[in-house]
Amino acid sequence: MQESDILFEPINIGPLKIPNRLVFPATGTHFCAQDGTVSDRLINFLVRRAQGGVGLIVTEYTEIDPEQLASSRALQIHHDRFIPGLSRLARAVKAAGAAVAVQLHHPGRYSDHRISGRQAVAPSAVKSRILRETPRELTEEEIQDLIAKFGEGARRAREAGFDAVELHGASGYLLNQFFSPVTNLRTDAWGGDTARRCRFAQEIVTRCKEQAGRDFPVILRLAVKDYIPGGLEVAESKEIVRIMEAAGVDAVSVTAGGHDSVPHSSGQIVPGMFFPPGAYAGLAKEIKQAAQRPVMVAGRINSPRLAADILAGKKADMICLCRALICDPDLPQKARQGRAKEIRRCLYDNTCTDTIIRGVPGAALVCLLNPEVGREYAPERAADPAKRVLVLGGSPAGLEAARVARQRGHTVALFEENAALGGRWSWMIDPYVQNRRRMLAALGVEIRLGIASLPKSVRAWAPEVVIVTRGLKEPAFFIPGIEEINRADADEVLAGKARPQGRVVVLGGGNIGLETAELLAKAGCQVTIVEESWPGKGVAFIMRGHYFARLAARGVKLLAKAKITKIAKGAVMLRQEDGSEQAAVADWLVAALFKDIDPEPLGWLEELPAAVFYLNPTQSPREWTAAMQEGTELARRI
Repeated sequence: MQESDILFEPINIGPLKIPNRLVFPATGTHFCAQDGTVSDRLINFLVRRAQGGVGLIVTEYTEIDPEQLASSRALQIHHDRFIPGLSRLARAVKAAGAAVAVQLHHPGRYSDHRISGRQAVAPSAVKSRILRETPRELTEEEIQDLIAKFGEGARRAREAGFDAVELHGASGYLLNQFFSPVTNLRTDAWGGDTARRCRFAQEIVTRCKEQAGRDFPVILRLAVKDYIPGGLEVAESKEIVRIMEAAGVDAVSVTAGGHDSVPHSSGQIVPGMFFPPGAYAGLAKEIKQAAQRPVMVAGRINSPRLAADILAGKKADMICLCRALICDPDLPQKARQGRAKEIRRCLYDNTCTDTIIRGVPGAALVCLLNPEVGREYAPERAADPAKRVLVLGGSPAGLEAARVARQRGHTVALFEENAALGGRWSWMIDPYVQNRRRMLAALGVEIRLGIASLPKSVRAWAPEVVIVTRGLKEPAFFIPGIEEINRADADEVLAGKARPQGRVVVLGGGNIGLETAELLAKAGCQVTIVEESWPGKGVAFIMRGHYFARLAARGVKLLAKAKITKIAKGAVMLRQEDGSEQAAVADWLVAALFKDIDPEPLGWLEELPAAVFYLNPTQSPREWTAAMQEGTELARRI
């Protein structure tokens, strides 16, 4: 018997039998069509997770109201015309072995007027800290209309062949707004005490059961703690669960946080690498004490062993694995077969959703370690003719170009002058580089590191195509008196070649500067970061709050909108945005600026009988998505 066997025990949600305890929960992908209909890309993404052995899949949030939208590309279920596409998705996922549910969603005050063209609506006119907009309070007639729309959504889900629906009562969205005393200030029948704040969700459950059938399971996704002063706490959420189960909810999916959480905002919803594994298992355990129906839990559950421990400890009945299954859809099968060591482990860096959350046009879900995401069952087009392709430089763009070129059938080698792959970017470089190095080795790509004479080696390999990652050069900057202070470059500090001591000013608050500052603070230095604009450049948006909090806990001072004007008598003189000046006493100055891209071509390459292409280097995790796209697109053209 394996410790993971408990993960594969069947369980019922109402009359629905789930083959195991593992759930792929709702997550935004932007894989649907622009009009909100189901696409082949979305189906393939979900089917791949089903084939990996997960028991239940919940779609990304699916809108019940076309006039209130939080995303420019989201699934829709507000009209019968969406049923055929949804039916195609449901059939495909079920045929692959998993049960499937639709998550019904309304954003409430997080509806974006830039997308919907309308003012957001909510239980009360409480301004969003993130969107900085105030919604309009819903009228009685509008509340009844929304209840009907949720019910119609459930009917369409059943007609499309889904096994259940999930009501999105988390992340600060509409149902969560009704539950929370911070966002529901109503004094009528829809607000006040806990019972009245549950009424909206209760009536939605009743309407879903009326429209889709009493035997049709309804799951409630619930943020059991808001992390907002005066907001929902676990004690009240336990009462909410009792009320909602009495209304007919068949299971509760526990999560926490919302977009307005303090201090981490959206980062509280998707706990990243700075959170402990199983971040919300303790909250789920408390909810389970009040619940009579199955309890699911999400929140950085990063291994089959941890998942099994949560179940064995009676903290939850089912385990939601979102980013873990994005990274490795075969995690369930590997766990079941005793192959846990082969699982590709998520970094929880939250690069996957960063561009979506920031609203980058055309953005979609990606994974730092799984390049298949969004391209499931889409093999690369075979090259005709196959060529000898040489990649110079082991930065992310070069690594992706090498991978795709080899997958297309080219003979590929990768040469790097340095002793290691990766280039210059961040703390996530090692796992990513090791991941890609294993991929390239499995594909048969020749890798040579520490090449002493690059021109000689390139000529000897005789490439037909050369792909070069451009170099970086130090940015030009001058500070009067800089010769009066000990100086080092951040790269030297991170590599252990320079060891500043005492009071250190780090110039630059991007990802390299933050990482350098944390390293120095751990070594006992008193650190001040000076950033001319806003700090955090290069760090995923939803990770910044966590990073700043970690630095503050170590005593690191962060000065934004400040510029070093001169250095004199062991002090760094600063000018703030408002023109005021101050001095930071310092023994060392460490430059952690983003470097400039060297645009000059390599002259000796032009002498070769080969086509030469250039890629830009990567200096931060946030640039990785663009680098990956640039490298893969080039490799598909050659």
